[in-house]
Amino acid sequence: MAFRYFYLSNVCLAYGLILVSKLWPKTGLLARATIENGFYEVATAITLLAGAIGLGWRWMKLSSSSWQLRLGCIAMALLCFIGAGEEISWGQHWLKFESGEFFQSHNYQKETNLHNLVNPILFSTLINVVLYVGFILYPFIHWVFPKNRLSQLLIEYNLGAYIPPITIAILLMLAHCFHGWLIPQVYSDTAALLGSWSLGLALMLIYKKRVDHPFLWVAMLVCGIGFAVGIGASDIFQRDNFQYEIRECFTALVLVYWAFGWSGLLEQIKP
Repeated sequence: MAFRYFYLSNVCLAYGLILVSKLWPKTGLLARATIENGFYEVATAITLLAGAIGLGWRWMKLSSSSWQLRLGCIAMALLCFIGAGEEISWGQHWLKFESGEFFQSHNYQKETNLHNLVNPILFSTLINVVLYVGFILYPFIHWVFPKNRLSQLLIEYNLGAYIPPITIAILLMLAHCFHGWLIPQVYSDTAALLGSWSLGLALMLIYKKRVDHPFLWVAMLVCGIGFAVGIGASDIFQRDNFQYEIRECFTALVLVYWAFGWSGLLEQIKP
């Protein structure tokens, strides 16, 4: 539970940075926090590296556990490690080495990383599809219909621990509030976020007896406030890079929290 409030307080702090940037743009606080190798990018890399170390350590301690859990730990540890390296271009800016000829020719940012070898719009679309379908919409479906076919199959094959609870879905929606609301190129993201939030809120109201902790209501309210902040500060979203850097940081936090929950490093996350 402590993580949830830590996360929520940091979301509110980021909203504060946006408002400061809106009211007093000359401070430059938000721009400095979201520049290349700035606070949020480094925080994302540290979060993912911590996830890799924690899950790798957990994998070594699970010699007598099911192969599904051990495979999940080592796979997620590797993904976190790769994600941390990719986030900082494998230390290129700190170590001051030049990109090789291949990356100079094929990388969209001419940096030493793999994810910019793919068209950025395509890459971000694939990531968003996975997050919205697997970590936002599906948790609500499972919460309302726990005996749906997919959930039954996951449980049958001893993969039920990986099903994200609605807490993860709501925390991810909070991360996606940092979004270029009035930028035409991302209107599909806007529709997905508003649709997911509306559906989640409707289901929580219909099945409110299943909502066993007030934090979920508070988080949904803060998410709604985030919509208003984002739309009101849409000019900042178009000027600064924070809609990506902050969103990536909070998304990494949520995914590591989810992995620590099912792996046993933290207490299992309740709905």
